[in-house]
Amino acid sequence: MSCNHRIVVEGICRECRSSVTQSNDDFQHFNNLANGLSLSHEFVGSLKSSVSKNSLEKKKLHLVLSLYGTFFDSQAFPYLSNKEKYLKGKVNSRDDLWQTRIRRHDVLIKLRPFVHEFLREANKLFILHVTTLCIPEYADFVLKLLDPHQLYFGNRIISPSKHVMWEKTLDQVLVGEREVIILDDRYDVWSPENRSNLLQITTYSYFKATKKRNSIDDGMFQNLFKYFLKIFSRDADNLLSDSNSYSEERKDESADDGALANALRFLFKIHQDFFNHHYSENDMYKRDVRVFLHS
Repeated sequence: MSCNHRIVVEGICRECRSSVTQSNDDFQHFNNLANGLSLSHEFVGSLKSSVSKNSLEKKKLHLVLSLYGTFFDSQAFPYLSNKEKYLKGKVNSRDDLWQTRIRRHDVLIKLRPFVHEFLREANKLFILHVTTLCIPEYADFVLKLLDPHQLYFGNRIISPSKHVMWEKTLDQVLVGEREVIILDDRYDVWSPENRSNLLQITTYSYFKATKKRNSIDDGMFQNLFKYFLKIFSRDADNLLSDSNSYSEERKDESADDGALANALRFLFKIHQDFFNHHYSENDMYKRDVRVFLHS
């Protein structure tokens, strides 16, 4: 009896138990679901269709979330500015600031205001996924802060620990792209084929160095004279930024009217428009969330 080798785990077909030579042309890898798991492209297509149908029947869309810059900021101790060093003594007295050791460096992790409320509310209307380029130590630590009881993401996490990733794609997200919204602060890291699914959020820049880095990214080519003038400044704490960071000002982004709260309101509107549209119920499976995202 012939076998189409739809499901292969570590080179062995789960259906006929024979050894299979895998080719990227024939299989997609899903190590985030199980070590060594590969699925045929035909089987992936049928799975995506099935998941899409099931999700739509439950009136749920899919939301793919970034981590760094979207949900948290971080800084290694040696790179804290003089005005930020007070934070070292605040870790044990705050529920949004954490310390960990990554690659032999002590690091502060600062969660974005409203992040827990965002996840709790978004989870009611969306099936949540994570796609991150963070190194495994960062991703694992932050995911334990965001979802300690695995209520939100389950095994729907795609990261460099599971895949070799140079850019983010929706290839390993097992649902049709017509039902997927991406929330990320970065546009350039996404495959061009998936950028129409993107809702871009403002980068969370809590620490001074993040603010500097974003100033370089946003303004390097707009004002080269100012850029090079500040590059050679002797005052490291004022490098590339005319104002203090949130951390230096000892304040933070608004929780009630900040980027995450506003993103949540917009996502709820898209969900409402998608499912309350004038299309008939039978046409629901033909709708494309990207139309509502960009209308």
